[in-house]
Amino acid sequence: EVRYREIVHVERKRGLLKGNSLRLDVNRGRATFTVKVDLSAKPKATEYLYRFLKEVMLLPEKKERHGTDWPVVHAALDRLRDNGHLSASDHSRLMRLAR
Repeated sequence: EVRYREIVHVERKRGLLKGNSLRLDVNRGRATFTVKVDLSAKPKATEYLYRFLKEVMLLPEKKERHGTDWPVVHAALDRLRDNGHLSASDHSRLMRLAR
């Protein structure tokens, strides 16, 4: 389980044989570790997920965190849709999941 606020770096990886993936550097406490998200089954999702995570990880941190801040997630999805990086159908599908 990785929280948005723990992500300190997001990098896209495109491989010819290995497919697309994202590499996340996650800072938890005093340790930083790397998580690889394999998106080879959904290569078109790589760019959208990359932009979404970059948006969310740069949002200001709240003092108390208890689970996912859904209004922040919804606002980031709205910005991606408004900027033309997320289709209306993908936006509505993700909004249904993010309730």
